[in-house]
Amino acid sequence: MSLTPVQMDQVRTKVSYSEVDLPYNGYMDILSKVTKLTNQILKGKLHEYSTASSFEFNETFITELENNAEQKFLELQSSLEVKKMAQENWDQCNSEIVQRMEYEIQEKLPDLKRLAADLQSRITRVRGLYESVNYVNRELDILVEGRTSLTCGKVQWEKELGTALVGKLIKQGYLKKIGPQEEGRYRVLDNFTKGPNELKHINKTIKSDIDKLSEELTTYKMKWVKDADIFSKMTSALKEEMAKRDLNLQYQDMEEDEDVDEVEEQDEEPSDDNNFEEEREQADQSEEQSDGQEEDQGVKGASPN
Repeated sequence: MSLTPVQMDQVRTKVSYSEVDLPYNGYMDILSKVTKLTNQILKGKLHEYSTASSFEFNETFITELENNAEQKFLELQSSLEVKKMAQENWDQCNSEIVQRMEYEIQEKLPDLKRLAADLQSRITRVRGLYESVNYVNRELDILVEGRTSLTCGKVQWEKELGTALVGKLIKQGYLKKIGPQEEGRYRVLDNFTKGPNELKHINKTIKSDIDKLSEELTTYKMKWVKDADIFSKMTSALKEEMAKRDLNLQYQDMEEDEDVDEVEEQDEEPSDDNNFEEEREQADQSEEQSDGQEEDQGVKGASPN
């Protein structure tokens, strides 16, 4: 039958912390032999027992058994005396240690009480600090949610910020006076989620960005000046080219005007001939009409006679 892991662990623990008492085991062994021998003698089975155990029961065996028993007893007695002395020494040593500790404790007791009082005071301060930190954390949570207001007297504002800065903030309307007191209490409403270090970092970042933008603007300005110079040169060249083209265009226009005049003159000549023919036809028609009227008048004059 195999042992379980728990049982194996228990066996190892017992072996590690148990002390093997050899004198006691030897004395118990000799007592066991004497007890078995006495039992077999009382039962009348001594011969069988001696044969099975391979010994001869005689005076020599009894003497040897007595000597062994006495020897084991002396060993056990010596072992017990040694253990007793060891225990007494242990108790005495512990007693001395306890007495020395009690004596030293009496000397150290005032210091221990003072240290206990200091420790209690520090614990109280730590608790107060913990409560203050919790309060500050709650206030910070409130500040994170949005804008909040701070109100205190002018003297305290000047103590924290300085007289000049407080006067400037009051003049700008950042600090507003509230209450009828002569000294006056001033309130500010703003978002206080960002600390001084963060604001300094933001200010530094903004200044760095402004410097970079200034450098880029200067660079672009220099490039623009160069480009403007190039554009001005290109414009001058274009103007010169346009001026040349304007002269050529004017010359071409003059030639075109002369050609147009010639074409118009040629167009006017046939129109004059046509007008002459039309006038001639009109004159012929008027003569025919006048001749017809004269004939009609002659006929009318001859008819009454």
